[in-house]
Amino acid sequence: MKLLLHICCAPCAIMCVETLRAEGIEPVGFWDNANIHPYTEYRIRRDTLVDYARSIGLDLILHGEYGLRPFVRAVAEDIDHRCIQCYRIRFSAAAKYAAENGFTHFSSTLFVSPYQNHDLMLQAAQAAAEEYGVQFLHRDFRPYFQQGQERARELGLYMQKYCGCIFSEEDRYKKRKRPKDILTPEKIAVELDTRWAGRGEISYAQEMTSTNIRAKEMGREGAPHGSLAVCENQTAGRGRMQRTWDTPAGQALTQSMVLRPRLPAEQAQLITLAAAVASAQAIRDVCPRLKPGIKWPNDVVINGKKCVGILCEMAMAGSELAYVVPGVGINVNQLSFDGELEDKATSLLMEMRRLEPKTQPISRRKVLCAYLKRMEEAVDALEKEGLLGILPEYIGRSVTLGSKVRVVGPEYEFTGTAKAIDETGALIVTDEEGADRRVLCGDVSVRGMMGYV
Repeated sequence: MKLLLHICCAPCAIMCVETLRAEGIEPVGFWDNANIHPYTEYRIRRDTLVDYARSIGLDLILHGEYGLRPFVRAVAEDIDHRCIQCYRIRFSAAAKYAAENGFTHFSSTLFVSPYQNHDLMLQAAQAAAEEYGVQFLHRDFRPYFQQGQERARELGLYMQKYCGCIFSEEDRYKKRKRPKDILTPEKIAVELDTRWAGRGEISYAQEMTSTNIRAKEMGREGAPHGSLAVCENQTAGRGRMQRTWDTPAGQALTQSMVLRPRLPAEQAQLITLAAAVASAQAIRDVCPRLKPGIKWPNDVVINGKKCVGILCEMAMAGSELAYVVPGVGINVNQLSFDGELEDKATSLLMEMRRLEPKTQPISRRKVLCAYLKRMEEAVDALEKEGLLGILPEYIGRSVTLGSKVRVVGPEYEFTGTAKAIDETGALIVTDEEGADRRVLCGDVSVRGMMGYV
C-alpha cells in the first residue's frame, strides 16, 4: 500500500501517523488546506507541520496555495452548510494528487477530530476516491484524539483555537454557547465507567439517518466489540415491525452498539432482552423514583406508556455470528407527544415532573453512560450463563407476564394469558382454550387488553 495522508494540522497528525505506522503503513503527508484563514493562521499551521514532520522523519508534500477567495466562492451559496464543501475541496485535492502520483490509497487526519461530521466526511472521501480512481483508507482515529492533544501540548506545538475558515473564526468570537448535554466522544469518555462498552470506536454526528445503519457499517468495517454510533438527531429511525421512531434533536437519546458476543448464533436474539434490562436499570440509576417495566419483548414502559424502543439486527459470517447491533432510543426530555403517540408515549422528564414539578432537564449523556455500564453487565452475564444470567431481572420488571394479552400475527390473532418466557426468550401464552402457545418476538405484536401495555 502506498498511502497519501492528507494532514490538517500537526496536532491531529500525531496519533494518526503513529497508528498507521503501528499497522506497518508508512504514510506520506499531504498539506492542501484552502479552508484555513487568515494567511497568518495558514502559515503558522503549515510551518508547525513542516517542523513536526521533519522531527519524526515523515515525508511531506506541500501542495496548493493560500485559498481564501476560491474557498469563499465555493461555500458562498450556503455558508451554514459549508463543511461538506470544505471536505470535498480537500479530499478531492488529495485524491487527485494520489491518482496522478502513483499512490494506491489516501486518507486524512480529519478523522481524528470528534468535532467533525464523520458521516459527511466519509461520503465526501468515498466520492473523491471514486472520481479519481484511487482507494480511500477509512480509519476512525477519534479514540486517540485526547492522547494526541496531550502530546501536542507536551511538544509545544501550535494549537489552533478554531476549525480553520473565516466563518468558524467568526463563530469563535461570537462565543456561541454549545449545549451542555452533547454526546461527543470526548464528553462521553469523561463519564464512562466501563471496561469495553463504549470503549471501541465511537461514530458521532449531529445528525444521522439511523444509528443502526451507521453501526452496521461499522460492524462490516471491523469495528471492535463495544463500539458505538450516537447522534443528536435521528431522521429515519425505525423500530420493530417497521414502525418509525421519532427522535427530536437534543431531547431523545438514540444510539446503537456494535457487539461481537461470545454466543452461538441461535442465542443472538437474547441481546434484545439484555438491552431492555439494561435500559430499565439505567433509568432507575439516573431517576431512582421512576419504576420502569418491560413489555415483552423489549419495550420499556413507565406508568403504562412507552419510553424506550429497541431494534436489534445481526449479521452472520458463514454459520458464525459476526456482530449484533442493538439500537436503543430513549425518550429523555420531551415534554409532549403528538397524534396517536399522545396516549402511548412518555419521557423520563415528563414522568419525573409528575413526581417533582420543578425537575430540570435530564442529562442524556448520563443516561447513555448508565446504559452502557448496564449493557456491559448484561452481555457479560449472557456470555457466562445464557438467558439465566439476566432472566431474574427481566422477569422482575415484566409487565407482560401474568397479564391478559392479544397476540396479533400476520395470519392469526388470539388472546390469552402471558405465562412464561422459555430458554430462547420466546413468550409462552396460554390461550382461551387452555393450550400453551409459543410466541416469537419477530413474528407478532403483543398488546395488553386494556391499552398499550
